[in-house]
Amino acid sequence: MSGESHPIEVDLERILPILAREIYTSPFAFLRENVQNAFDAIRVQVFRDQSNDISREHQILISVDRNRLSISDTGIGMSRDDLSQFFWSIGKSGKHTSEAKSAGVVGTFGIGGMANFGVCSRLEVLTRPHSAESPVLSFAERSQLSAKENCVFYENGPSTVEPGTTVTGTLLEPISVNQVKEYLTPIVQFLSVPVVVGSDLLSQQAFPSVKRIDGAERDISSGPIEARVYIRAMQNGQAEVQVDRLKWNGIDTDVSAVFSTSLGVVSAYQHGFMLANVPVTTVFGLGGVINSSVLRPTAGREAVTDESRSLVQNLLAAIEGGLATHISEAAGLPERFSSFYRYLVQYGRWDLAGPATVRVFGRSVRARLDSFTGATQGSVFFARDGHDQSIIQAYNEQNKSVVLLSSDGHRQKVERNYLQQLCKASPLEDRVTCIRTVSDLTFSETALKYQLHERLRSQFLIDGLFVRAGELSHNAMLWTPPSAKNTERVLFVDFQHPQISRLVELRESLSFDAVFDIFIRDAVLPHLESAFPDLRKRDFDSLLRKLQSTVEYFEIDPSDVGRIQQLAAITNMSPEDVAAVFGARRPGNPRPTSVGRRDVASVKEQVDRVVEQSAGKSPEETRRELEELLIETDVDAKILDASQVQIQLGLSRYYIALTRDAHVLYRRVFLERNPTTDFSWGGHRAGYLFYSAGSAVVYYDIQFEEVLGERAGHCRSGTKTLETKPLVLRNNVFLPIPMEFEPHMVPTDTTLKFTVRHQILGVSRDGI
Repeated sequence: MSGESHPIEVDLERILPILAREIYTSPFAFLRENVQNAFDAIRVQVFRDQSNDISREHQILISVDRNRLSISDTGIGMSRDDLSQFFWSIGKSGKHTSEAKSAGVVGTFGIGGMANFGVCSRLEVLTRPHSAESPVLSFAERSQLSAKENCVFYENGPSTVEPGTTVTGTLLEPISVNQVKEYLTPIVQFLSVPVVVGSDLLSQQAFPSVKRIDGAERDISSGPIEARVYIRAMQNGQAEVQVDRLKWNGIDTDVSAVFSTSLGVVSAYQHGFMLANVPVTTVFGLGGVINSSVLRPTAGREAVTDESRSLVQNLLAAIEGGLATHISEAAGLPERFSSFYRYLVQYGRWDLAGPATVRVFGRSVRARLDSFTGATQGSVFFARDGHDQSIIQAYNEQNKSVVLLSSDGHRQKVERNYLQQLCKASPLEDRVTCIRTVSDLTFSETALKYQLHERLRSQFLIDGLFVRAGELSHNAMLWTPPSAKNTERVLFVDFQHPQISRLVELRESLSFDAVFDIFIRDAVLPHLESAFPDLRKRDFDSLLRKLQSTVEYFEIDPSDVGRIQQLAAITNMSPEDVAAVFGARRPGNPRPTSVGRRDVASVKEQVDRVVEQSAGKSPEETRRELEELLIETDVDAKILDASQVQIQLGLSRYYIALTRDAHVLYRRVFLERNPTTDFSWGGHRAGYLFYSAGSAVVYYDIQFEEVLGERAGHCRSGTKTLETKPLVLRNNVFLPIPMEFEPHMVPTDTTLKFTVRHQILGVSRDGI
């Protein structure tokens, strides 16, 4: 062991104010702590005297004189040794004695008077024990606090001073009499000891209670809590609860507690002295007051210990369970408490919802939920507001009960779960359905039904589809019910629908076939695509094959007019233009295409506009917005110039337009199939080959007047997959030109000539 040692130096002048500020942050904390000490001193004196009349023999007086605040009591007082050992020390307390515990003192932490220097510049204590002949006056200055020098002084007090203690602090921040009253009243209002400020009595108010009318006593429990309470729930949606008996961890515990849904804060008291507001969670919004000797404050803080908070929280949980049960047993009360439904949802107590009433379609009087508990499966259904009325009416006509759920989310969830779990009820599907089949059709309606069936079978090769008439919900015109059998499908048609009625009226007109084709394309096919996924592709592919057959010469047959109109709608061309393209084709050698500088158009303006509007977005998002703009844009050119466009957008420098007939044929291929593009070349020829899902779809062949590679300085033959995709504009499709082939395909000072051929190599069913 070393031969030298020394004590730890403590700078009280700095440490004590810091410690005090952490505990007492305002003059009110000083007031509260010393009133609590005064109350504890009186309780110990009453215990010593074995007195039962604390209110007559004792009092606490508070006076305010500018920045001097005094708290006087008639308690046990302190000797000089008590002052030195307990008051002017840190960590020691005279409240840890068996006498103090038996007296039920509130404070126990032993912070001492030193903590008061957080808000005081001077502290004085005038005190006299009941057994002493003379009082003691002790004082200290904050500026003189020291661990080395004497800083606490003692004098004899006036002989006329009565037993008890007066603590006077010279506050750093003065407070007024009104501020003292406002702050102190809720803290001391239930004390039996008179607490007087000036001439005003702040204490001795009666602890709240609940009127014993229109209520019931209940035994409740939650975790370690068992209690007997009186619950009063009123028709105005308010409830009050008084706790009569309490067991905490199986031990009988003294308690006085009243809670109400009209209060939002729970305040904890010990022997009538307020400790703190208790942070709790409560579904019913309960607040109130609870007074018990087992509640404990934290050291110097306006808070309670975790154990005390747990007691209050468990008690409220038990009370809320009893309150929910009480409400569920009283007719009319569930409708008054919206929080009742929140409680049932939070705890899954659907069984308590029986007395709650619901609307039932076709009834003028609301029905109790438990009135459906004896229903058989399939006799009770439920639906939300806004459900199709025709469906509800149809179920009602079949003597089925349809409960209309509440619009409130919590209440609706309660109603739904109660009906499903306790009443065997089922949800009423809120989707299109056939309310009833119809057999009494007119001749024209029957004929239209037959024509629709035949057109779908012969033109679209749909077998196993049955067309039937029915009354549909949701004002639907057509409906295909789900079916496990893909080979047998039903298409219901509502002949009462205005559009179907107009179609029936047009049956004898010259325009019926055209209108009927449009009706099938725009209305019928979307309903059948889920059952026949390749329906549209099947029809379009058959048309493409016919138009691109090996026959070099073909005419437009009158039976093709309907499909030509469909193709015209897809390509934004008039039917006459489409017919002219295909009707004008003749056998013979194709004519070469010439491209000059006048045939080149820049897209820099369109791209710059999108880039400017897409500031801050990723290149992928900007590219998508560019594609959306271009698809609505007309550009009359054979070559698109994108050489001045930002490279990060993923565009080629130049693009070549499809020929007019190729655009008409292939536009939909590029829009719907997003094919991969290969570019191959050799000798005088180069070609684009487009793949969709592994199958070659379109071949676009270009024959040049010069050998490829001689002038551009690249290999004379090869194949590459293009990284950039074609650009689809409203009036054409443009194919990306590989950079090394720009000299062959992009004119500068001379006109280029080349010949184009194209054909469909094959369209598989899995192509899309």
